[in-house]
This record gives sequence, C-alpha cells and structure tokens, in this order.
Amino acid sequence: MSIAGIAIPLGLLLIMAGRVRYRNELDTLVRITSAFGITIAAFWLIGHSLYSSPSLWGFVGWNWGAIDHYSNSMTNGLNLRTIFLFAIPSILVASTMAERGRWLAGNILVAIVAAFIFPIVAHWGWHNSHNSEGWLITRGFMDSGGAVVFFAAAGFAALAASIVIGPRMMRFPDQASRPRGHSPTFTFLGAMILIIGLAVMTAGQHNQAALMSEAFLHVVIGSTFAGAAALGLLIMWPERVSAMDLLNSSLAGGIALIAFASKASPASAALVGMLAGAMGIGLRNILMQLEIDDVGDLISSSIAGGVLGGAIAPIMVSGERGDLLNNLFLQWLGIAAICLWAFLCVWAVAKVLDQVFGMRVDPADEVRGLSFANFAMQSEPDYVISYMSHNSILGSATQKDSGEELGRLSADVSNKVVNLRNEIRRAINRIQSTSPDAKLGAAMAARMRMSDDTLRVNAEDVLLLLERVLSRDNAAGYGPELRSWSIEAIELLLVPTMSDLEQYIRHMPLQAELEELEAMVIGATDSISRCAHQIEMVADYCDADSDGFFVRDHTCDLSAVLRERSKVLLASAEIRNNPLQVDLRDTEHLIVNGDAKALSRMIMLSAEGAFNRLVAGRGDPVRLELREHIGGDHILFECIDTGAALSSRQVRAITSPFTAIGSLGDLGFAQILPLILATRLIEAIGGEFTLSSEHGLGTLMQARLRKARQSKSVAA
Repeated sequence: MSIAGIAIPLGLLLIMAGRVRYRNELDTLVRITSAFGITIAAFWLIGHSLYSSPSLWGFVGWNWGAIDHYSNSMTNGLNLRTIFLFAIPSILVASTMAERGRWLAGNILVAIVAAFIFPIVAHWGWHNSHNSEGWLITRGFMDSGGAVVFFAAAGFAALAASIVIGPRMMRFPDQASRPRGHSPTFTFLGAMILIIGLAVMTAGQHNQAALMSEAFLHVVIGSTFAGAAALGLLIMWPERVSAMDLLNSSLAGGIALIAFASKASPASAALVGMLAGAMGIGLRNILMQLEIDDVGDLISSSIAGGVLGGAIAPIMVSGERGDLLNNLFLQWLGIAAICLWAFLCVWAVAKVLDQVFGMRVDPADEVRGLSFANFAMQSEPDYVISYMSHNSILGSATQKDSGEELGRLSADVSNKVVNLRNEIRRAINRIQSTSPDAKLGAAMAARMRMSDDTLRVNAEDVLLLLERVLSRDNAAGYGPELRSWSIEAIELLLVPTMSDLEQYIRHMPLQAELEELEAMVIGATDSISRCAHQIEMVADYCDADSDGFFVRDHTCDLSAVLRERSKVLLASAEIRNNPLQVDLRDTEHLIVNGDAKALSRMIMLSAEGAFNRLVAGRGDPVRLELREHIGGDHILFECIDTGAALSSRQVRAITSPFTAIGSLGDLGFAQILPLILATRLIEAIGGEFTLSSEHGLGTLMQARLRKARQSKSVAA
C-alpha cells in the first residue's frame, strides 16, 4: 500500500500535463519529474534528519550523525509513504512555475522546499518518536493522513510562489479559457489516479482489514459526493462553474477525508466531501478575482480540502479525545501555524530567487513555449489536431452541422502548415549547400529558422483557436446565432491565408534565388501571424458573449493606459506610414470603472480599425482623444480618422453583428473585425459605444465610460 503512493506524483504529473499548452508540455513533464527526483534526494540527504531526528525544543529534528542516521533508517514502508507525501509540496510549487517559470530558479526553490521548509512542518505535526515529539503533536494536533501537514501547507506554499511569479500571459482578467490546456483526458485521468492513490495510502495506515476497507471507501465517497456537489453547482450557475470544477471539487473532497477517514461514517464522509467540493470551487473563483494563477486548480483543491479536513478532525474523534472546544482551538492554531510558516517561508525564498536569478522567463520565450526555450523541442500539434478533426468529421457523418466544416478547416490548416514547413526545411538545406558565401548562407538559414519557429507557434495558435470555437456547441449560453456568425467569420478569414500558403508551397521548390526563398518564408510567417491575430479576435468575441469575460469591479487610470499604449501605437503608425496623433488635453488620473487590460485592448483595436481604413501617406492623422464629459459623470474616448468611410451596412454589422450573418463576405469583414470586438469590450465593462461615418469626412468612434465615484485600488 505504501508503494501505491507512486500514484501521487503520477496523478499530479498527468493533471499538469493536461492543463498546459502543447508548446509547454515537455517542459512541464520534465519540471515535475525533476521536482519528484529532487524531493527524494533532498529528503534523504537533509529532510529526513530534520523531520525524524530527536526533537530540538519541539521545533526541528537534529542529529549530528545525519548520514549514518538516514542511510540506515529509511528502509521501511513508513518512510516510503512519507517520501511520496513529501513530494506533494515540491510538485505543487513546481506546478506554479508551469508555462512561465525559469528552470534554474524553479529547481532551486523546489530543493529548498523539500530539504528545509516542509521537514520542519512535518516535524511539528507528525514526529512522535525518539521519546520526543513536535510541538504541535504534543498539544494534541490531529492529522494522521497529512491533509494539513502536506496538502494545505503545500497549497499555501504554491500560493506564495504563484503570487511572486505572477499570472501567465493573457490569463486575466477572468478569461477562464485562455490560456487553456490541451488534454482534459489527461487531467481527469490524473485526478482519478491521485484520488485512488490517496485512498489506498490512507487505508494503509491501519493494521486491521476492516479499518482499511472503511478508510478506502470513505475517501472515495468523499470524492464522489464532492464531484456531485460540483455538478449541482454547474447546473445552477453555469456562468461561474465549469466542467473542470468536477476535478477541482473531487480532489478537495478526497483530500479532506484523509484527515480522519477511518473515524468517519459514510454519511459524514459524503457531507464533508460536498462541503470541501463547494469550498474548492469558491476558492478557485476567489483566486480568479484576485488574478492569482492556479494552473491546475491544485492550489484551491489542496487548501480547501486540507484546511476543512484538518479543521473538523477533532469533531470526528470527539469521543476519543477530551474537551472538544479545547481540541478545536489547538487544532485551528496548528493549522494557522503550519499554513503561515509554509506561505511566508516560500514567499521569502521566492522573492530572493526572483531578485538573484529572476523567477520568470522572458516574454518572447513564454510566447514561443518553454519546451523549445529550455530543450529546443518543437511541439507538433498539427498532427494531433488533424487527427481530432478527422475524427470529428467521421463522428458527424450522419449529422451535417457546422462542426463538420470547422473540422475540415482544421485539417486543411494542419496539412498546409506541415507541407509548408517541409518545404522550408528543404529550402534551408538548399541555401546551406548552394550559397556562394558560407557566412551569408548561414545567416540566411538562421533567419529562416527563426521565421519557421514563429510560423509554427502562430499555426499552433490558429489550430487551438479553431478548436476553441469548434466546442461552442456544448457551452452554456452560446446561441445558434453566435455559432453561425463565428463559423462564417472564420471561413472568411482563413481563405486568403490558405491561398497564400498554397502559393508558397507551390512556388518555393521552383525558386532559384536564395533571397527570394527567404522572402517567401517571411511572407508565409506574416500571413499565418495575421490570420492568428484575426481568429483570436473572433474567439475573444465568442468568450466576451459570456458573462464575466472582463470583470467590472476593477478601476483604472484611463489616461495612464492611453499614455502607455500610445508608445506602441506611434511605432505601429510609423511602420504603416500612417500618421497618428494622441490628444490627452493635459488630463491626469481619469479613473474609470473597468479593467485596465480590457480598456487597453479597446484602445489598440480602435486604432487598428482606423489604420485599416487609411491609405498610406494620405489624409489627416488618426486622432485618439481622451477627455472628461462636461457633466463630469463620464469619460469620453474618441478615435477619429479621415480614411474610407464605412457603409451603413458595415456600421450595422459592427454594432449588431448577427444581423449580417450570411453576408459578411460582402462587408470587408477583416477590416471591421477590430471594431466589432472593441464594441463588445466596451459593453462588457458597462460603457456605451457610438459610431458615425460619412464619405469625405471620415469615421468617429466614441466610447463613453463610467467615471469611478469611490476610492478603489487603481490598476494602470
């Protein structure tokens, strides 16, 4: 039963492997495997002595002959079980580094956690040998299964690391689907393995077969009813609960039960499981509101289950231990001490490592993926999604719906990208073998490889975005009009890109000029990058159609946001050879209700829409203007241009997109798409949008935003 503890790291590994993107899967697998290996080494070298040696004032184990001690004593099943439990904090801390953490800094943090921080925590609440005990267990602290000592404390340690490193790019505000994992199957399989492993290890604490079966059954019951509670919440509040919360709550229920599994009854196990499941979902929502990134929902599950299980353990054994109120007070004191120690120590160590090494990778590495940045490994989702698309076509042979067409589009994109990348590799080999100047040929080949890597990343984004829209049939709140509109929009946006890629695939083998080959690769990269950007806007519009895409309870300084964005916009205008003027009228601290990221995106989209209508080098500058409304209740943001006017049909398609279903191809859809999304973002944060356009005069886009009336934290 102790050997069954291998299910703990294996389950956590599968959960995280399914919750990251393709481009980060290898890095995540190696990172968590390394964390497990580092835990074994650190526990054997240092941690076991600090945990199990004779107690020094009840605070830490101390043994001068450490090597002889641990090399001779770590040979029984109890220590084997302890090693697997000690892996939990290390893996949870490593999981917070997924998709954005530096390799060296992450491993150093894991080693310190495994060697020094958690052996002391375990000594407090578990050590009771060598005629000495930890200071908490001496006072009656109850945690036979490790719900508090390992899971709750690990959750707080991971919370501290996540706060220091910050959320992943594009994770917030309140965008649960971005960035999304690539394999729910891996995630749910990992959760099942983890829950069964915990149940078996909990049963293994007992010597009697009857107690073993009861403990196992109660952990499984707790997890099952926690999942049932999540299912009920999903039915009642689909806008706040997702299908992945079934995993989150089931884990929390199982973790809560390991604190007292043999003492519970089936009814109490079911009740505790339901409470833990609901707490796990509630805590996940709180973390999202605080914009704390919990990649695998492991932080919320561990904290909710561990704290609840530890807090009510005295109630479950009240008939065996003295005064209940006194036991509860001591138990809650121990929980607070353990969780506070884990949080503060990890936070302090992570802060130091962040100053010395930097905890986060460069933005460019985060975008292209850590598998490539750390291991020069390129993920190839093309084949996987092609397979998925093929299966979706076969599965819908008897039901001709919109999903079939999107499946074919996914397969078409996959095939063209794979064929184009094969031609690029052949072109690189041709340049290296035929270039008259070896240095010039090497430099050209290096540039083409960089362009090819960019093309790969953007092609992956296109495929994942297509799959995102493909799943909208099963999402609550998405009506048939949105479905039809998004399908038509994506088909239109893919046509020019697919045509470009087809031409590059045909012409590249026939091209003799080496410089022309390089230009073709760069052109193909630009085409797929533009397509990814446009499809992302369609996917964002679909997400914005659901409540909570951008939270409304934030405030920000809109003038500061515009000043910051104006630098990027001016550079973009110069590249496009389009004039731009930003007019703030000496405004300072115009605080509005709305999220800074939503407003920043709205500004960029408004300018992009204006640039789309300009003819390079002609007309007056695009003018972005920000001012306070005369009445003082609103802030006005205006984007004015003198480019080609919008037709009445285009204006109607911007403000009411679904009215144009079936005729998007006649409206210059790619040109008006930025304004369609900008309109939705303004509405999502409670603002008002107006648009007017006349031939010979140009277009005026105006956003009327609510002025903040109360003092809140300002996010710029």
